[in-house]
Amino acid sequence: MYGCLNDPVPEGTTCDDGNLCTTGDTCRSGACQGGGATQCDDLNVCSADSCVPATGCTHDAISCDDHNPCTLGPDTCDASRGCQHGTLKDCGLGKVCDPTTPNGDCVQKPCSPNGPNPACDDGNPCTADVCEGGLCQSTPLDGSACDDTTLCNGRETCRGGVCVSGPPLPADCDDQDPCTVDSACDATTGCTGHNDPIAGCVRCNPGDTCDDANPCTTDTCLPEGICAHENKADCCTVDQDCADKDCMQKSCNRQINECAYTPTPGVACGGGCEGPELERKAGTCNASGACCDAQEQCPPAIDACPTDEDSCTDDICDAQLGHCVHRPVPPPACCHNDAECDDGNACTRDTCGDAGCTYDLVSPTCVPCAKDADCGGRCLGRACVAGVCTDVPPFTCAKPGTVCRLDAGQPVCRCSDSRGCDDGNACNGKETCVTATGACVAGTPLTCDDGNVCTEDSCNPATGCVNAGSSGFGGITTQLTAVEGAVGAASPGDLAPSLAKVVRTKTSVIRAKLTAAQAVAGSSVKREGRMLKAATKTITGLANAIGKASKGRKPKISASLADSLRARLACAGAAVQGLQAELAR
Repeated sequence: MYGCLNDPVPEGTTCDDGNLCTTGDTCRSGACQGGGATQCDDLNVCSADSCVPATGCTHDAISCDDHNPCTLGPDTCDASRGCQHGTLKDCGLGKVCDPTTPNGDCVQKPCSPNGPNPACDDGNPCTADVCEGGLCQSTPLDGSACDDTTLCNGRETCRGGVCVSGPPLPADCDDQDPCTVDSACDATTGCTGHNDPIAGCVRCNPGDTCDDANPCTTDTCLPEGICAHENKADCCTVDQDCADKDCMQKSCNRQINECAYTPTPGVACGGGCEGPELERKAGTCNASGACCDAQEQCPPAIDACPTDEDSCTDDICDAQLGHCVHRPVPPPACCHNDAECDDGNACTRDTCGDAGCTYDLVSPTCVPCAKDADCGGRCLGRACVAGVCTDVPPFTCAKPGTVCRLDAGQPVCRCSDSRGCDDGNACNGKETCVTATGACVAGTPLTCDDGNVCTEDSCNPATGCVNAGSSGFGGITTQLTAVEGAVGAASPGDLAPSLAKVVRTKTSVIRAKLTAAQAVAGSSVKREGRMLKAATKTITGLANAIGKASKGRKPKISASLADSLRARLACAGAAVQGLQAELAR
């Protein structure tokens, strides 16, 4: 016989099913079948994502209009937060916005029950707020107190529903008493009892003597009504009232209230600074009460501070110490040698001269540094060597999609695009690169379940998802094992024990037929064909028995379990038919 022969291509051959909403289309049982669904999610909550077989993914903008007249401003969509609506209309206390009115009218706030109701409180102390007829009502009050917690602005009372302030108290609480310190008004107590008395203050009237019993004061009554006591010159009542004098012991003659002074011979005196570079000599008190130096000069002589012949010191009199010192002048203003001028900059030549330190550049192009980053870093071929920026071989990154970056000053390879993050495993998703930081972000692992019980779903790290069809003796065995596993895991409520026994018996028979067929494969086509035919018959019979058992008033198997087992048996039957087709060639 002659004619066309259309042999199926190998299972899993790539093909195109003409549907843009499927991916990974492959040939299965002589037909092109779509793989997983095309991922159309653009990660934008402001778009409705869908797929049209003819044109592919579509992303239609969603509407955020809430049709609520009580929200003000436009209703917009934010890509990360979704729909954003305007602010709620403010109707003031005691009223709410009615969204059922076209313009969002402000109406009295609904309430329940009638009578005094906290829900009707409008925040105004000068209104009586009650619930009447299911709506909040506010009645103005007159004469009620409405204090605002501070007494300084007066006592507040209600007038026609409005809180009105009374006469304020003086800000400084002036009590017209010259012997008190007038303090600012206190919000809690007002001006009551908080003006502090002035210590020692005595009130007086014109003509009062104001005598304080102190012979060294002149006592008078001032026009403002308080007593004043002015000290008399050279008057004393105790020794401490007398002025200090060098080389003299002071005392007070209490009979005449006058100071007396007695020489203190032998007591040290003099010394101290008389100017920036002048020091008075130390001396000793003589019998007549004079301070004299060792050369009998009274008062002690004043000498210029001596020099120490060191050009890097200032010879001055230190006022705090009271004598001459040699204060050092540090570099760069003054120096003794080149070493003292070291500025820690490798790009300068440090020299000590008569005018102090000088710092000359070693080279116009020399750049000082403390670390590689000061020079741009080794990524750019610049490093800090012996305190000077120097050209070095640039740090390079061998992996495509990576570039050199500085991390804590050290060169490291970071991603510049997704190639630099690829770990070579398609199963854990596609890694991406945050180019701004050079950080890799892990991808989303692939989900390879295609929802088809007739395929064995797995993932190949090199190529991604693999959905291999159930074919050959191995594919049939896989389906039978799945059937037996489901039966073993089923509860008595889902599968009657009698039917479970039938299923196990039948799958054992099918396995026996397949084992017999596989044993003669390639040597006895006729016997292999009989065994496969018997297996097909048993599979079909078992599937029918399960379908029948799922119906009626008292089903022996749940509908969901029956559908699952029948689907597995259908896959096994298709695989057997595939083996039969190969024998017929």
